[in-house]
Amino acid sequence: MEKGELPNDFIHQMENILGENELSEFISSVTSTASVTGIRFNPIKEIGLNKSGTPIPWTQRGFTLENRPNFTLDPSFHAGAYYVQDPSSMFVEWVANKLLATTQKPLILDLAAAPGGKSTILAEIANEKSGFLLANEVIKSRVPILKQNLAKWGYANVFVSSFEVPVFSALPPLFDLILLDAPCSGEGLFRKDVKARDEWSLEHVNHCALRQKRILSPISALLKEGGYLIYSTCTYNSQENDDQIDWLCKTFSLKTVPLEVPPQWGIIITKKGGFQCFPHRVNGEGFYLAVLQKIGSKERNSLTEQEKRNVKVPRKKINFPDALSVFLKKEHQLVGVQDNSGNYYGIPEDLFEDFNLISQYLPFIDPILLLGASKGNDFIPEQEFALSSYINEEVPHWKLERDEALLYLKKEVSNSAPPNVGWGKMSYNGLSLGWYKAIGHRYNNYFPKHWRIMMPLPPASHLPELPFSTKV
Repeated sequence: MEKGELPNDFIHQMENILGENELSEFISSVTSTASVTGIRFNPIKEIGLNKSGTPIPWTQRGFTLENRPNFTLDPSFHAGAYYVQDPSSMFVEWVANKLLATTQKPLILDLAAAPGGKSTILAEIANEKSGFLLANEVIKSRVPILKQNLAKWGYANVFVSSFEVPVFSALPPLFDLILLDAPCSGEGLFRKDVKARDEWSLEHVNHCALRQKRILSPISALLKEGGYLIYSTCTYNSQENDDQIDWLCKTFSLKTVPLEVPPQWGIIITKKGGFQCFPHRVNGEGFYLAVLQKIGSKERNSLTEQEKRNVKVPRKKINFPDALSVFLKKEHQLVGVQDNSGNYYGIPEDLFEDFNLISQYLPFIDPILLLGASKGNDFIPEQEFALSSYINEEVPHWKLERDEALLYLKKEVSNSAPPNVGWGKMSYNGLSLGWYKAIGHRYNNYFPKHWRIMMPLPPASHLPELPFSTKV
């Protein structure tokens, strides 16, 4: 087999799943170079954006684009106005909304959250219901991009952790909804990632299935009775999909949850009640999802005496220093906590009890709203704060043109004189980009170095048009 070709074993597998008549259509779709670009708009940052593209039926704010623009050259993207995401993955939004339709203040856990696309969906849903989202990523090198994407989305009801799944066994059954987007063999990515075809084998499929079982084993005990597990993969084979659902129902007190999906969407209901997206049937990549509900409490965690002794003392709320308070909007409804490095975090007041409960059983979990730290009499605000909706309207802001905004995002400075002395925020099209500090006729650019644009910027006159940005 030459590099980049579909493996014969994979073709035989798909023939068994789809049948001979549909196989050729599937192969033609997978081997096509016309991959789909999807974006999902942020409901709290829609200022200055003209939604365009083809609506995705299972999401309220998702669209597919005819052509993929260079998103790096759109400051609105860096401000968190939208997220670039495969349309099939956005099916999670429709499912989670159905499951939590009557639930208030849900506790949600995303167990394998990076890079954060599905977490931004869950953050929106939780926020509408005054709920709490814990976004966990096992691989520590992927935590920074998870935090960056969640910070850009701007919701303060999100908390981030990086633990192996067995660590969560210390928790009592707390969660109304758990999402596991499981590591898998990646068959659904064969169109976007040709290299993934070369890495595929039946042996790798079996290895992934065993790994998934290890990850899934503790999850039922973390759910409240009646709570839901959304299990998803970007693959097609039964070992990693329907077989896992069958095993979960036979091993734990879980049952599948049927959902009526409109047939015109092209999503297939599998033999075990899962939902499968095929690229020749939907305008997206390969994706599988199933929903299970906890029907009993046989797997409830009971803490050992040693574990009970390890439960930490509840964290105390702290008062924000005056130098920080001037940055916060007056009716912020946040409470403060501080880490060992002196950094201040903001937590919505009505979620502090949930944060405290989970923090007693786990090592420190990071609230996404990192406000900053004191330095002498000054306060140094952080980027996460700049991207939130908690900034005092009286804080000066510097309105930038697109070319100026891109220069700022590259962490460079322009020759323009700042409009004020002291701290202020840079903005583009009504969206906050980050902080600056003006000293006389010059200023310091406080955009994070590790977030900066790395590519060379074209001249302002040669910047490509964007399909959905408009000037406020």
